Amino acid sequence: MRLKRYASYEEYASIQSQWSVRKRSYVWAQADVLIAVANHIKALNIHAPFGICHGVRNGFEVSFLHDALKEIDATVIGTEISEVAKESPFTIQWDFHKVKPEWIGKVDFIYSNSFDHSYDPETCLKNWMSCISPKGMCFLEWTNTHNADGVGEADCFRAALDEYISLAEGFHVQDEIIHGQRNKINGTKSTHIIMISHPDRKTI
Repeated sequence: MRLKRYASYEEYASIQSQWSVRKRSYVWAQADVLIAVANHIKALNIHAPFGICHGVRNGFEVSFLHDALKEIDATVIGTEISEVAKESPFTIQWDFHKVKPEWIGKVDFIYSNSFDHSYDPETCLKNWMSCISPKGMCFLEWTNTHNADGVGEADCFRAALDEYISLAEGFHVQDEIIHGQRNKINGTKSTHIIMISHPDRKTI
């Protein structure tokens, strides 16, 4: 596990915001992964669930899940630390390490592929899990790139799959590989969805 240290919180927030603005048109989330997440959310059997996508930049995943979950009347919002949030109708400008009081125990699903942008992943995940409702689920996306050598200026947290999972100690964890593909540059790239719920929830 590798973690970049910033001189101050202000430096972290400034760097994250700058990179979000620069990459505002870039979409990391993939349709097949989001479809799998949507199917798992439907399987939770929660009527009109409320969900949050954290660290969404241009809000692609928010809009995708909003459309994919219309049949169950889901409400989906996104969080984004930069001013780019203002460009997406369902996204608020917000640091995903923080929790609104009205979210505690009331969020039926959280999805994020931006956990590698956390300056304090242990606290971040605990805060997210404090929001999850008794029947809810947190979905973390992990790929080989999240375990790349070294940390970046904005991608400040690098960890192996088992290290991601170890951060969820005390909760019930499931891991599903969505797809693996082979390319000449990076070898096999696997996308995993780590599903985290309260210990008393054994299945989804």
